[in-house]
Amino acid sequence: MFSSTAVAQDTIGHLIEVSGIKKDKQEDDVYDIVEVMPEFPGGDAAKRRFIAEHLQYPSVDKGTNISGKVQVVFVVLQDGKLDSIKIWKKFNPALDEAVLRVIQKMPKWKPGRQGAGMLRSGINYLFILILNR
Repeated sequence: MFSSTAVAQDTIGHLIEVSGIKKDKQEDDVYDIVEVMPEFPGGDAAKRRFIAEHLQYPSVDKGTNISGKVQVVFVVLQDGKLDSIKIWKKFNPALDEAVLRVIQKMPKWKPGRQGAGMLRSGINYLFILILNR
């Protein structure tokens, strides 16, 4: 809640005091950088295994040997659920959809934390897709 317009908030969610006025963290704010970043359960190795097991190339693309990059963004909520999943950098409509499906299948993550509080944290993830024949 703002008590004045003379207030700012830094990129990791700390309150910034300007002329003695503070802004409280808002429930719906999303933070890109927090003290403890969100984590897939089991860490990066488990995340890579999950993606390898669940990402399915569309059959239409297998014969064309398409490879490329898809960048996806999403929010890890305070309870670890994923929200606002979107393709940020598109590559191929069928592969973009395959990436969305794998993110939507992911289990809850460990949420981001700042101090003792859990925060909504933004994630930017790059998929490099290489079709192995």
